[in-house]
Amino acid sequence: MTCSIPLIELSVVLNSEEYEEHFTRADRRAAKKGQLMVQTDFGYVDKTLNSKGIMVAYHDSKYKKKIKLIVFPCFMIDEDQDELWKPSAGNISKFVGKLEKKIDAYFDSSLGLHHFDIARVIIAADIGVGSQEKVSDHLKLMGNIGYVKNFSPMKSGKRDKVAKTSRK
Repeated sequence: MTCSIPLIELSVVLNSEEYEEHFTRADRRAAKKGQLMVQTDFGYVDKTLNSKGIMVAYHDSKYKKKIKLIVFPCFMIDEDQDELWKPSAGNISKFVGKLEKKIDAYFDSSLGLHHFDIARVIIAADIGVGSQEKVSDHLKLMGNIGYVKNFSPMKSGKRDKVAKTSRK
């Protein structure tokens, strides 16, 4: 079985003043590079670090001001790599070091990796099930994982065609 991590999402909740300071700085930086912040339903996305494997999302709600970093580890380790990132002892420390440097540079050392919480990690596994008949048994088993320690795999709703988290 091989395992890889294609995406890690980090987030930090800020007060309004800190959020506006970081947002304004990012907007100016994007304008200097000839890019615009992309407006979405929840706020803005800064794509200036996309080539480095990081997308920065500014969530602006009246209740919480949040900055999310969507990190693609395979681009952080080797920006020309087409394969998924497979964690190992050596490349985890390399990944964390590069991520710390990029976050410090982007936020001018006012926010660092230690300020962010892990919001989501996607883990992809290539499981050898043996035969096509066993696939449904393995999918049922994966569905039952939701009963263990509040782990909740994603399931699609019947009526709404949007993925939602199951609560068991």
